[in-house]
Amino acid sequence: MHVAENIDAQTKAIIVLESLSGRSVADICEEYGIETTQFWGWRKSFLLNALKVFEPANKQGSDSGRQGSIASLRSYIDDIVRKTVHELGSADFKTDL
Repeated sequence: MHVAENIDAQTKAIIVLESLSGRSVADICEEYGIETTQFWGWRKSFLLNALKVFEPANKQGSDSGRQGSIASLRSYIDDIVRKTVHELGSADFKTDL
Protein backbone atom coordinates (compact mmCIF):
# COMPACT_ATOMS: atom_id res chain seq x y z
CA MET A 1 0.00 0.00 0.00
CA HIS A 2 1.30 3.46 -0.92
CA VAL A 3 1.27 6.42 1.39
CA ALA A 4 -0.06 9.54 -0.36
CA GLU A 5 2.90 11.67 0.78
CA ASN A 6 5.31 9.29 -1.01
CA ILE A 7 3.54 9.42 -4.38
CA ASP A 8 5.42 11.59 -6.88
CA ALA A 9 3.85 14.21 -9.14
CA GLN A 10 3.97 12.01 -12.25
CA THR A 11 2.09 9.20 -10.52
CA LYS A 12 -0.51 11.65 -9.18
CA ALA A 13 -1.08 12.90 -12.74
CA ILE A 14 -1.45 9.33 -14.00
CA ILE A 15 -3.97 8.60 -11.24
CA VAL A 16 -6.08 11.63 -12.20
CA LEU A 17 -5.84 10.83 -15.92
CA GLU A 18 -6.97 7.26 -15.27
CA SER A 19 -10.14 8.62 -13.71
CA LEU A 20 -10.70 11.03 -16.60
CA SER A 21 -10.51 8.09 -18.98
CA GLY A 22 -13.47 6.52 -17.19
CA ARG A 23 -11.90 4.19 -14.67
CA SER A 24 -13.68 3.93 -11.33
CA VAL A 25 -12.29 6.28 -8.68
CA ALA A 26 -12.91 3.62 -6.04
CA ASP A 27 -10.84 1.11 -8.03
CA ILE A 28 -8.03 3.61 -8.59
CA CYS A 29 -7.89 4.58 -4.92
CA GLU A 30 -7.84 0.95 -3.87
CA GLU A 31 -5.03 0.11 -6.30
CA TYR A 32 -2.83 3.03 -5.21
CA GLY A 33 -3.79 2.87 -1.53
CA ILE A 34 -5.10 6.42 -1.32
CA GLU A 35 -8.18 7.99 0.22
CA THR A 36 -10.87 9.26 -2.14
CA THR A 37 -10.67 12.70 -0.51
CA GLN A 38 -6.97 12.82 -1.41
CA PHE A 39 -7.79 11.83 -4.97
CA TRP A 40 -10.41 14.59 -5.35
CA GLY A 41 -7.90 17.14 -4.05
CA TRP A 42 -5.36 16.03 -6.65
CA ARG A 43 -8.01 16.14 -9.38
CA LYS A 44 -9.01 19.66 -8.41
CA SER A 45 -5.38 20.84 -8.46
CA PHE A 46 -4.75 19.07 -11.75
CA LEU A 47 -7.70 20.71 -13.48
CA LEU A 48 -7.07 24.15 -11.99
CA ASN A 49 -3.47 24.08 -13.23
CA ALA A 50 -4.09 22.48 -16.63
CA LEU A 51 -4.09 25.85 -18.37
CA LYS A 52 -0.45 26.47 -17.43
CA VAL A 53 0.67 23.75 -19.83
CA PHE A 54 -0.52 25.80 -22.79
CA GLU A 55 0.65 29.25 -21.68
CA PRO A 56 3.69 30.78 -23.36
CA ALA A 57 6.74 30.73 -21.07
CA ASN A 58 6.73 34.53 -20.71
CA LYS A 59 3.08 34.60 -19.54
CA GLN A 60 3.22 31.82 -16.97
CA GLY A 61 3.86 34.27 -14.13
CA SER A 62 1.20 36.77 -15.20
CA ASP A 63 -2.22 36.93 -13.55
CA SER A 64 -3.93 39.17 -16.15
CA GLY A 65 -6.92 37.39 -17.60
CA ARG A 66 -6.00 34.11 -15.98
CA GLN A 67 -9.07 33.80 -13.74
CA GLY A 68 -11.51 34.00 -16.67
CA SER A 69 -9.42 31.56 -18.69
CA ILE A 70 -9.22 29.11 -15.81
CA ALA A 71 -12.98 29.23 -15.28
CA SER A 72 -13.57 28.67 -18.99
CA LEU A 73 -11.07 25.81 -19.12
CA ARG A 74 -12.53 24.20 -15.99
CA SER A 75 -16.02 24.35 -17.49
CA TYR A 76 -14.77 22.94 -20.80
CA ILE A 77 -12.90 20.08 -19.12
CA ASP A 78 -15.84 19.25 -16.86
CA ASP A 79 -18.14 19.11 -19.90
CA ILE A 80 -15.79 16.73 -21.69
CA VAL A 81 -15.34 14.53 -18.63
CA ARG A 82 -19.08 14.55 -17.89
CA LYS A 83 -19.85 13.42 -21.46
CA THR A 84 -17.16 10.75 -21.35
CA VAL A 85 -18.27 9.42 -17.99
CA HIS A 86 -21.90 9.43 -19.12
CA GLU A 87 -20.93 7.37 -22.17
CA LEU A 88 -19.04 4.92 -19.96
CA GLY A 89 -21.84 4.75 -17.39
CA SER A 90 -19.61 5.56 -14.39
CA ALA A 91 -21.19 6.75 -11.14
CA ASP A 92 -17.89 7.94 -9.62
CA PHE A 93 -17.70 11.34 -11.29
CA LYS A 94 -17.94 14.49 -9.15
CA THR A 95 -18.23 18.02 -10.52
CA ASP A 96 -17.67 19.95 -7.30
CA LEU A 97 -14.40 21.75 -7.97
